[in-house]
Amino acid sequence: MRPRRPDRPFEAGGLAGALVRRFPVRRLVFLLLIALAIAGCSGSTPLSVENKSGVVLESVIVSGSGFRQRLGNIEPGATIEAKIPVSGESGLAMSFIASGKGVSLPPGGYFEGGGGYAVTAVVTPGLEVVVNSRLRP
Repeated sequence: MRPRRPDRPFEAGGLAGALVRRFPVRRLVFLLLIALAIAGCSGSTPLSVENKSGVVLESVIVSGSGFRQRLGNIEPGATIEAKIPVSGESGLAMSFIASGKGVSLPPGGYFEGGGGYAVTAVVTPGLEVVVNSRLRP
């Protein structure tokens, strides 16, 4: 083993040493923080939207904290499933066109990002949305 030089207090061998020599420490810390942020936000929340309204729901869009996702059209009696990339705490807002009329509903329910919750939204015959969420096992 080589003696440490006073002008180089940190010398490491192997992969760690190669990384430190190739990249400044600030860059390594920055890359580590980015990797941790991506890993912490990687879980998507499963969403199920059921149309019990009796009419076609056109141009369905769901939104909440950190996401806005188009689901397309949902036929009467049909259920559509999607994964939504939620950031933090959220409710589910929904907008669609039913029988030529635009409907925009405020956020309902409570869930958090990270994939720990499953969310179900049911559109009723009165064109209201009932949002239920549950912790996933």
